[in-house]
Amino acid sequence: GQGQGQGQGQGQGQGQGQGQGQGQGQGQVQGQERELAAERHAAFVRLFEGTPWDPLPSAAPRVMREIDYNWLSEHLRINIVLWRLLVLKLLGRLEERDCRGVADWVLACQQPCGGFGGNVDHDAHLLYTFSAIQVLCILDCLGKIDTDKVARFVAGLQQEDGSFFGDLWGEVDTRFSYLAVACLSLLGKLDYINKKKAVAFVMKCHNTDGGFGAVPDAESHAGQVFCCISALSILQAVDVKGLNKDKLGWWLAERQVFPGGGPNGRPDKLADACYCWWVLAPLRILEKLQWIDTRAVANYILDCQKESGGIADRPEEMVDLYHTYHGLAGLSLLGTRYNVAAMDPVYQLPVDVVNRVFSKSTSNNAIMGRVELTDTINKCELATQTENNCEIAYKHNMARMFSIRKNGNLDEEALSTTTTLLETNPNFYVAFNYRREILLHMRTTNGAAYKLNMEKELSISEKCIANGCKFYWVWHHRRWLAVQLQGTMNWVHELDLCSKLLDFDPRNFHCWIYRRTMLKLAGHAFTDELLFTEKMVKQDPTNYSAWHQRSFLLPLAYTCTSELLVALGKELDLVQSVRSAEYLFELKVVLRVCPFRFFDGRETVLVGCP
Repeated sequence: GQGQGQGQGQGQGQGQGQGQGQGQGQGQVQGQERELAAERHAAFVRLFEGTPWDPLPSAAPRVMREIDYNWLSEHLRINIVLWRLLVLKLLGRLEERDCRGVADWVLACQQPCGGFGGNVDHDAHLLYTFSAIQVLCILDCLGKIDTDKVARFVAGLQQEDGSFFGDLWGEVDTRFSYLAVACLSLLGKLDYINKKKAVAFVMKCHNTDGGFGAVPDAESHAGQVFCCISALSILQAVDVKGLNKDKLGWWLAERQVFPGGGPNGRPDKLADACYCWWVLAPLRILEKLQWIDTRAVANYILDCQKESGGIADRPEEMVDLYHTYHGLAGLSLLGTRYNVAAMDPVYQLPVDVVNRVFSKSTSNNAIMGRVELTDTINKCELATQTENNCEIAYKHNMARMFSIRKNGNLDEEALSTTTTLLETNPNFYVAFNYRREILLHMRTTNGAAYKLNMEKELSISEKCIANGCKFYWVWHHRRWLAVQLQGTMNWVHELDLCSKLLDFDPRNFHCWIYRRTMLKLAGHAFTDELLFTEKMVKQDPTNYSAWHQRSFLLPLAYTCTSELLVALGKELDLVQSVRSAEYLFELKVVLRVCPFRFFDGRETVLVGCP
């Protein structure tokens, strides 16, 4: 298996899958050339050519109007506009009619602070500020904004340790480090931030397995790797001390899954078309794209196409706009044979757009980082009517929330309105922001009401987690609550909540990050947590998240060198006790992670170990 084995010992029996298993769901045979259905994909994304605030016209298939593209994606509207433009641009089919009115609508999403929200009147956030800048770059309308004002908003989110908040509510993530430096680079304003500290924080999130996590000690994830290596590229720090580019390239190359050929985001996860971008882009930046079987990746993307247009995450799944864009973006990195416009692997924009932006820039630091549906349409009318009723109620409550917020309402009624919204859509970040404003106001004006509502907030937050356990906003709000209630928080309950969620989804990295935060805040005995993770890895030795948690815990639980050596010996015994041929790769990763963390890269402790 070219690029898969890489001499790491996990490729046995997998190389034969290349060229054989890549046509799953499509009836392809070995050696048969796939074709990109460009016209059908353009037609698919043009189903979203309604107005930006209601992107699906009434002529769109009913199944598309019944899912969350429309009314549950209010907070993502600027992303929908961006992905649609990018798909058409990549396919060479972007026309004047596709751009009409878009720039003015994007400008209407800008807030007085200089940042942009996901929709008109929505709160500013780095995620949507970068999307807005990308859209304006595509439309050649960057000159319509006050770039100094936007740059001040972005730079104001940098913290003393070099990290960046996503917005004023304090969530830290390496995604935001990338978004901030990419925004400022495109605006020619990189000198607004402390670049040295920004690099230092990104490197704090570099793991011993070669990858990067969302925050220090978080599990490596392909999306975070893209953000970190792209940020380092923009900051001209890809050669920074401590970054082993070969090890990082190896980690990325190991994301390719056979049979099938598509990449995943973390060890022992399914392939997904979106990672054809998140994995290939950093490989391209590192100039190690040849380390994987690129033809197999291309075939995987093409196998995820549907006859009706669009690309799905996997061949057997349903298409959506997100995977259509990221699949085509990944394909664009694989050469010109597929007639897809070249994408810049750092800025997530077509190369010609980035060239145009930087050709107009007068800033020397601006150019840093450059690198060369049909079977489900006929649903019953009763289900359709129920969906329509939900949509009407949701839009009514959302309009009411924006109205009472503008009027300065910070009372129980406002909490009730946002509760109803979050029960329907726990991924609506503006509702969480408004609730925090209300609760902080109550803390200073009505202590009794604050205490009562904070207790209720914990219950509401749990319901949101149950309905959206992979939503960033949900977990950030829960962490905020834990910090506010640090003196009275029931830490046993929080750890039990995490345990139940991890029983349901053992690889949920949001939950693992939250659990680590709770351990630190609660002063929980790390030896007890080692027992919990031991139970997890014995239940499933392929649970890389639990192994990663152990590598984080051991040096905290055993601060004495002699005790640590004894603990490490027991750790190797644990690895041996669950060893089997299927888990060889995962266990070798653990064997490598532990000594790197404890002994500064000296591998002598592994002499005689498998």
